[in-house]
Amino acid sequence: MSFSVRTSLTHKPLVGGFAVLLVGMLALGTWLSGAIEKRMIRHEGELYALYVDSVLSDQVQSLASGGLLSDAGMLALDKLLHGTRLGERIVAFKLWSRDGRVLYSTDLTQIGLQSDIRPALAAAFRGETQSREIEDEERRLQGARGLDLIEIYAPVHQAKAGSILTV
Repeated sequence: MSFSVRTSLTHKPLVGGFAVLLVGMLALGTWLSGAIEKRMIRHEGELYALYVDSVLSDQVQSLASGGLLSDAGMLALDKLLHGTRLGERIVAFKLWSRDGRVLYSTDLTQIGLQSDIRPALAAAFRGETQSREIEDEERRLQGARGLDLIEIYAPVHQAKAGSILTV
């Protein structure tokens, strides 16, 4: 047996082991990266939900009586979401009623429109913050090319009773 044949026979298990190790590392890395990204999106959504609930709850108290958002509430939201650092970070903002009607939106053409209640919206009305990364097509429709966007459904609670007024 020549030296080259013996060398190749001894290297075959090493090459095979290296290939298995490489494929395993790639699979684990891909899975771990996805898990971290999902957790970060959920974490960002929960932080945003707490912030929105604390900042907006005073402006939407008129909804507690089952009515519409008051003019003073709309004006306060406009001041909060236009020309501020918060407003610069938000591409689109909507407040929803339990029946799927848009009570407030940074896009004035959306106010008053009613649509089917999405599962994420229904879950938020049950008190569960929902967040997900927005896909390319939705990002294009929002006019936010090149930006990574997160869609967040955050419940806004009544000040003293704790019930959910809007999402």
